[in-house]
Amino acid sequence: MTLDLRPPAAAVARAALRRLVIAGGLEVSALASRTGLAPQTAGLGLVFMLHHVRRHRPQSFDPNALLSITPSFLDAALARLKALGLRPVDLAEIPAAVTNNDPGDPVFAVTLDDGYRNNLEEALPVFEKHGVPFTVFVTSGFVERRFTLWWETAERLLRAAPEVSIDFGDGAQRFRTATHAQKSALFDALFPVMTGPSQLAAIEGLNAAARGAGIDPLVITDQLIMTEAELRRLSAHPLARLEPHTVSHVALAQVGAKQLRDEIAESCGRLREWTGREPCAFAYPYGFLSTAGAREFDATRDAGLALAVTTRPAMLGPRHAATPHNLPRVALNGHFQKPRFVDALASGLPFRVSGLIRKGG
Repeated sequence: MTLDLRPPAAAVARAALRRLVIAGGLEVSALASRTGLAPQTAGLGLVFMLHHVRRHRPQSFDPNALLSITPSFLDAALARLKALGLRPVDLAEIPAAVTNNDPGDPVFAVTLDDGYRNNLEEALPVFEKHGVPFTVFVTSGFVERRFTLWWETAERLLRAAPEVSIDFGDGAQRFRTATHAQKSALFDALFPVMTGPSQLAAIEGLNAAARGAGIDPLVITDQLIMTEAELRRLSAHPLARLEPHTVSHVALAQVGAKQLRDEIAESCGRLREWTGREPCAFAYPYGFLSTAGAREFDATRDAGLALAVTTRPAMLGPRHAATPHNLPRVALNGHFQKPRFVDALASGLPFRVSGLIRKGG
């Protein structure tokens, strides 16, 4: 398996240009929202997607920065959404909201993927302050310390090493990672491999490389992900909902039919055991087109789940009443933590521009 590795300088320039374009689009959308030029795009509301909520931690190499927002930005975002007239609802209420089709009562729901400990320690107090319900999608194999977070492993390995050797299943490949540009280019090239047909072998190859550099991927999982006891404590909170996010965080479209069913069924079973409640929702890992499609939507429906969410950004609309297992979500992205950008997202205008918002999670 050969990586599609871009020239380091080109990879960095491409990422910087993309962020610049997105920021510009959000600025224009925010201005249009404030001047009343975009209300026709607002739809019935939206479902937000978060991952980490934690205080800013400056890093020399931070490829996962988009996955982290600060508690202060979450605070500002929730306040702004309510000020804009959006009503916070539990995720389970979204199908009814789109069926009712009342543009005069726009809603928003908040979801957080993977089960990070900071969701309990740093996000919960913010949700309590605003009285906003939220859903944490839990990867059960992370909680049980059976699987690792490859993107976190890669970040720590590439930050620490000037050169890495990784065997993706067909022999070791060596990569220079001495400069920030080299690290960024390799990290970007890893993503399609780690979400492709040989993803589990590729992740194990990355884990082996990390262990060879003195980095234990399971220790990273233990540092970042809630324990079963912490999940049970969070589940008891009246604002919190815990729902399944697979066992291994595998890209479901790339696995066989049996593994697809098993990933859904086993993760539902664990959440049922930990919360004492019947699961009603599901989040597809990564959630974009090549990782979750019609087969996966049918599988969550057949498993008896009421709804499932992707990472494909869009406003909610009446059309989603017919597709509750293919609901869109909008990321609160760590690169764009300005309250006026919340206005832009809530306006719906950015989603009229192809490719403006990153399709990932």
